[in-house]
Amino acid sequence: MYGMLLLALSLGNFFLCRFETRFGFASRCSKELRTALILSLGCLFFPAYESSRAWGELSLCWILLFVLFFINCISVSKWEWFKDEKRGSLSCLQKKPEFLKALAMGKYPFALITLIVILINGAEPNLILHALWITLFVISLDFFLMDEEDKRGMIDLGYWIVPLALLGTEYVYGI
Repeated sequence: MYGMLLLALSLGNFFLCRFETRFGFASRCSKELRTALILSLGCLFFPAYESSRAWGELSLCWILLFVLFFINCISVSKWEWFKDEKRGSLSCLQKKPEFLKALAMGKYPFALITLIVILINGAEPNLILHALWITLFVISLDFFLMDEEDKRGMIDLGYWIVPLALLGTEYVYGI
């Protein structure tokens, strides 16, 4: 039942994004926000369904995943701004470039907060440590001298390679 709801949300978001791109219409709820929400729900849905963990702990995981996916979506929107403006298909957030830049800068305080939490609680391998590494990876992309399309490809690769590398390292070294 809930899986069907998640599928409906995903398909609805897909068609709404296509509609926005084709007609230059931007809904009040930005595609970046919708996409981050659906991706974070999708990542946590089946583990939460089968888990006996408390809702508070699962909520923290969902918030971390949501922020990570939102950072991804905001970064990609910032990098694709010129191309989207040429096509006349700016999203709600892209129509406010200063606000988009301010949101994109949010990854810096997020990295600092996760680092502080790790220093206070210890650097044991968990989701918050992975969140820090992924955020640092995205921050590093801002400093690479490459075009925006290459950055977009790198961020998409990084969002699955970095966690996989961290999990592999933890498993191999028994951390």
